[in-house]
Amino acid sequence: MQFNNAGFWIRVAAALIDGLILMVPSGLVVFGLAGGSAIWEGLAADTPADPFMIMAQFLPAGIGLLYYVIMNGTWGATLGKMAVHIKIVRADGSPIGYGIALARYLIKGILGNCTCSLMFLSVAFNPEYRGWHDQIVDTRVIYTP
Repeated sequence: MQFNNAGFWIRVAAALIDGLILMVPSGLVVFGLAGGSAIWEGLAADTPADPFMIMAQFLPAGIGLLYYVIMNGTWGATLGKMAVHIKIVRADGSPIGYGIALARYLIKGILGNCTCSLMFLSVAFNPEYRGWHDQIVDTRVIYTP
């Protein structure tokens, strides 16, 4: 089966749009928790761990995980991908579902952290524009009509 695989730069554009979209809720969470942290420090001077700052580290990651898994699992695309008319499908063209969306997100995060994000260049150098994370979970990113 022939697919019109999305190239490297269009995927970068989608990722930038998604990053801008995620900045809003993540920023609001961190800003709100920073205010709670300031209050916490005023109330408890001898506490070893500030629960607000701990939450400020983990909640934005949770927001990102939910965003990518729900959007990709439901529609095969995030808002950024929708904006540039691309989506994620299985290698045979079928929808990916939530399980593959979660696996793809986690593998992309692990490989990105282990390679200082250089693994994203694997998209640019693969003839089908499939990154390592796509190859591992057997997905591809294609243009939508």
